[in-house]
Amino acid sequence: MARATEIATRFPWLRERLEAAAATDDARSTREQLVSFGVQAVPDGFEPRLAAG
Repeated sequence: MARATEIATRFPWLRERLEAAAATDDARSTREQLVSFGVQAVPDGFEPRLAAG
């Protein structure tokens, strides 16, 4: 895959597609991280309330 990427970067239209795909992957990764954080933050927020009774 690295070799194919290296070759593709020599062609402007392929380079644009690679950059767009990388941006999409980064955005997807960021969304997944935010969702994971939110899923963990909700129970963490309830824990002190439950402990206090």
